[in-house]
Amino acid sequence: MSAPAKRFPRKKVAIVGSGCAGIAALWALNRSPHDVYLYESADRLGGHTNTVEFTHGKYKTMVDTGFIVMNTATYRTSCDPLDSPWLFC
Repeated sequence: MSAPAKRFPRKKVAIVGSGCAGIAALWALNRSPHDVYLYESADRLGGHTNTVEFTHGKYKTMVDTGFIVMNTATYRTSCDPLDSPWLFC
C-alpha cells in the first residue's frame, strides 16, 4: 500500500521587503508547510516604518522618520474627486 498523496505540495515562497506587508505575509505564512524566505535590502526590518532617537543638547525624543505623505509628488497627480476618490486635494 502506498503512502497517501500530500494534499498540498511544499513550496518555496519569497517575500521581498520587510515593510508592513512583508512582515504580515511572513506572519500569515509562519505555520504553513512551505519554506518562506524574507529578503530585505536594508540592514533593518520595517520598510518605511522607522523610529530614531533625536538628541538636542540634554533633551532626547523619539522621532518617526518613515511616514509617507499623500501628495502629488508620491501619488497620482489627479485631484479630480470623481477620478481619484481616495485622493483629497
